[in-house]
Amino acid sequence: MPRFPQSEIRLDAPVAVSPMTGVSTAPREVPMLVLLAIPVIVTVVFVHRFIQVVAPSNLLVRIVRSARPRWRLATALLGLAAALLLTMHVVENAVSAGGPGWLNLLVLVLAWNAMKFAWTAVLIVMRMLGRALRRRDRRFAPEAILRTTSGDSIRQTLARPGPSGAATGS
Repeated sequence: MPRFPQSEIRLDAPVAVSPMTGVSTAPREVPMLVLLAIPVIVTVVFVHRFIQVVAPSNLLVRIVRSARPRWRLATALLGLAAALLLTMHVVENAVSAGGPGWLNLLVLVLAWNAMKFAWTAVLIVMRMLGRALRRRDRRFAPEAILRTTSGDSIRQTLARPGPSGAATGS
C-alpha cells in the first residue's frame, strides 16, 4: 500500500457531507464505494438476464406477448392468476400454522407471478381494444365511405388530371 507524504493528508480538510443522509464521507472513500458496487451491479444484471431466459413464468409471458391477442388467452391467464392466488393462500395458511419459514419465499413468488399474469391479461385486453378501435377507424374513414361509382377511392379521383391537365383538388 503506497504511503502518502504528510503534506497530502490534511486533518482540517473539508469533508463532504451528503445532504440526503447527513453522512460525511472523505473524498477518497467515494471511488472505493463505486468500485465495490460494480461487481454487485454486474451480478444483478447477470442474474436478471438468467431469470428472464430460464424462468417458466417469464417464458410464458414472453410467448403470450408475442402471440396475437385473443379473449381465450386473457381468460386463461386470469384463471392461472386465480389458481396461483389460491395456492398462495394455502401455503400462507401452512406457514401460519407452524410450517417452515422458507415457505414465505414461495408465497412471495406465487404472489408475484399471480400479479404478473393478471397484468399481462389486462395488457392483452388493452391490445385487443386497440386493434378493434383501429379497425373501426379504418372502416369509417372518409376514404372508405366516399367511393366513386367506378370503385376508385376519393384520393384516386382527386389525383386524376382535370380537363386542363392539372390534378383536381388541393
